[in-house]
This record gives sequence, structure tokens and C-alpha cells, in this order.
Amino acid sequence: MTCARSPSATLLTVPIPPMPPVQVVRPPEEQRRAKRLKRIGALLLVVGVLLFVVPSAVVHGLCAFVPCSPLRPEVGFSLTEDGRTAVETGRAAAVDLQELVVMSGVDPSWGESPVIWKVERTGDVPADWSGEIVLGEVPVGFDEAVPLTVPLTDGTAVGVSNGCYFSTAPVPAGPVPPGVVTLEYEQRPTDEFRATNTGFTPCAPEDDPSRPWIGASMLLGLALGAVGLACVIVAGYRYGPTTRRRGAA
Repeated sequence: MTCARSPSATLLTVPIPPMPPVQVVRPPEEQRRAKRLKRIGALLLVVGVLLFVVPSAVVHGLCAFVPCSPLRPEVGFSLTEDGRTAVETGRAAAVDLQELVVMSGVDPSWGESPVIWKVERTGDVPADWSGEIVLGEVPVGFDEAVPLTVPLTDGTAVGVSNGCYFSTAPVPAGPVPPGVVTLEYEQRPTDEFRATNTGFTPCAPEDDPSRPWIGASMLLGLALGAVGLACVIVAGYRYGPTTRRRGAA
């Protein structure tokens, strides 16, 4: 007796799961080679990071890597014993003070507003100088670059600079009280202001001897770091464990 298969019948197929890959362990000699290469790469990475970071951090501190606002002193005004108005910068700022200007306008633009009076540093200043400059009177160690030819009015401002950074403040309207330094929004005892007012962030000289070797150190650090990273990658890819399909040659 013969059985015929119905045309509508389908064959059942059972899927065969793929064979899981096997991990091939490198020979001992290649494993030792990989360990040596990884150690060398890690060492080069560490040395590269140190060469990139440390020299610049030693010279410039945190500001080598994070934006920092330069220090600028507050500018105040005091009354002298003979009743004249004086500009006060404090002792710390006075050491680096290079110029003082009186400009027209209470909100002037440095270098653009008309200058009514200007003095520039040309020599040494007294070691105990408090930073007091009587308006219209040239202090020791300075020369008058722009003579004062018009009277000072309420609509003027004073600016001080160390040659790189500057601070400005409007001249107070009316006479300032004695015994205090008058700032734009407050008053402080004169001795306290002179002792505690901040100075300027120093200028970085164009011929700063630290610049070339810091740049060379950073470039060398980048190069060593790149070589070290390549060594680590090669050690893991070329000599590390690998996988292979079962039955593959």
C-alpha cells in the first residue's frame, strides 16, 4: 500500500543553534610580551600626563587649566590733611602701578575716553608708599604725561593700571569725608583699605623664559601619552585573548 503526500503538507525544520565561539588563549610567550607592552604603555601614559600638566601648573597654578579672572585693585578716594582729594590704591597695588589717568565721563572706556590728566611710572617709588596720589600732583617715581589743564568735575573717572590690567572708579560728587577711603558703594577706614586692598595680577612678560620649556614639555607629554596609549591598545588587540568560531581553522 502506497501513501501519497498531500500537496498542502509542509516539512517541519528544526533550527540548529550556532556553535558558541571559543576563547583562544595566547601562548605563554605572547602573554608575557603583552604584559610587558602594557606596562610600558602605562608608564609612558603616566609620564606623558605629568609632563603635560606639572610644569604649567607649577608656573601658572590652577589658571593654567581653568579660566581665571585677573586681580584688579579697587580704586578709592580720600581727603588729605590740607583738604585735597587723593586717589587710593593700597600698598599692594602701588608696587606695580604704572599709570594713573583721569578721564572724562563716569563710565569711561580705557584708551578711548578723553584723558584730562595722566601720570606714568618712570622710576622707583618709596618702599613705604601707601598708594596715595593727590589729584593734580605728580608722585615720586612718576612723570606727567598729560598735564591737568581743566578743573576736575563730578563727571570724571580715575583709572589705574599695571600695564596689563586696569581698574576704574568715578570721582565722588562733592567732598569726601576725612579718615576713610570712599569707594563707589561703600567707605572703609583708610589704614584698613591701604593694608588689605588687593594688588594686580602680574603681567606675563613676552620674553618669559618659562614659555619655551613649558611648550616643549607639553608637546613631549602629548607624544609620550600617544605612544603609551598605542602600546596598550596593541597589547590588548595583538597579544590578548581572542575568540574563534568552532570548526574554524
